[in-house]
Amino acid sequence: MKYLLSLGVALSSLCGSFSPSLAADDIEIKLSTGFDYSKGDYGDVDDTEIWYFPATAKASMGDWSAKLTVPYLRIKGPGVVVGGGGGGVQQTSRTIVTTESGLGDVVGSLTYTIDFEPYETYVDLTGKVKFPTADEDEGLGTGETDYTASVDVTKMIGDAYVFGGVGHKFVGESQRFELDDIWMANFGGGYQITPKTGIGASYDFRQASGSGENPSEATAFVSYKLTDHVNVQAYGVVGFSDGSPDSGVGLQIGYTFSPRGSSSAE
Repeated sequence: MKYLLSLGVALSSLCGSFSPSLAADDIEIKLSTGFDYSKGDYGDVDDTEIWYFPATAKASMGDWSAKLTVPYLRIKGPGVVVGGGGGGVQQTSRTIVTTESGLGDVVGSLTYTIDFEPYETYVDLTGKVKFPTADEDEGLGTGETDYTASVDVTKMIGDAYVFGGVGHKFVGESQRFELDDIWMANFGGGYQITPKTGIGASYDFRQASGSGENPSEATAFVSYKLTDHVNVQAYGVVGFSDGSPDSGVGLQIGYTFSPRGSSSAE
C-alpha cells in the first residue's frame, strides 16, 4: 500500500476535484473514509493480506491545506511486511502466518499550493509526519516517527491533466528494524469524461526502506461525483516487484463542505 501516498495526488485531481487555491478567507473541509485491500507474497512462500481503513479530515484555506489520517489496520501474513497505508516496510518473515489488527500509524500533513494560473499549472509543497501510534510488537508499525518532504506538479490540459512528483522520507531510527531513508517518485494523468466522471492512471516507484526489492506499481482509478458535496473514488493496483503487493483494490468516499455556508465538492 505504498501507492496510497501518490494516489492521493492523482485522486485529488480527478472528477473536477482539483481546484486552484481558495480565496484567502474561504475555508473548505473534506471528511473521507474507505478501505484499501492488497495481497502479495513479497518474495515469500506465504501471501500477506493487508486491510487498511483510513478516516481522514482535510481543511483548506487560501493556499494552505492540512490533513490528518487515523487508520485501522489488519495484517495477515508471515510478518514479511510491517505496517501499511504508505508506511509498510519489508522485513525477514516469521515461520508461521499470524493475523494482527489495531490502530495504524496516524499521519498528518501540511501543503502549500503555488498556483501558476496563466499556465494552468499547480505545484504542491508538502511536509508529512507519521506518528508511531501503531503497535510495534504486533508488526503494525515500526514504532518510530517518520518525516516526508515532497513536491508534486499538476498541469491541466483542457479536460485532461498530467502530474508528477518526487519526495524524500526521513525514516526514524529503530532499535528493532534496519531502516533507511528513501526517495520516491510518481507520475500519471487523467481525463474528465463528463462533469461527474473522471478516469486516470499512475505509476509509483519507491526505494526500499527495509530488506526486499524497491516497490514498483501501477494504479488505474475512476471517480464519480454523486452530489455537489459527495464523491466516490475506486482504484485497482498491480505490482511489478516483490517490494509491492501482487494486486490491490480500494474505495474512498468523501464529503466536502464549507463551514461558512458556501460549498464546493472536492
